Amino acid sequence: MVTVTANGKKFSVDESATIAQLLGELGWKPTQVVVEYNGRVLLRDEFHHTKLQEGDRLEIVVPVAGG
Repeated sequence: MVTVTANGKKFSVDESATIAQLLGELGWKPTQVVVEYNGRVLLRDEFHHTKLQEGDRLEIVVPVAGG
């Protein structure tokens, strides 16, 4: 298990977990969020290929349209 921080909260995930898997565990749909991973905004295609590592920091944001 590795520990990562998402939106200021710590989570333990399997060593082989990807960002897409974490999003699913947290109830987020990958198509409806923007993820900043260790200070870099990821493309949605990267969610399934980016494995989480000890100490990673994520910010998960739901974009909202409006004016």
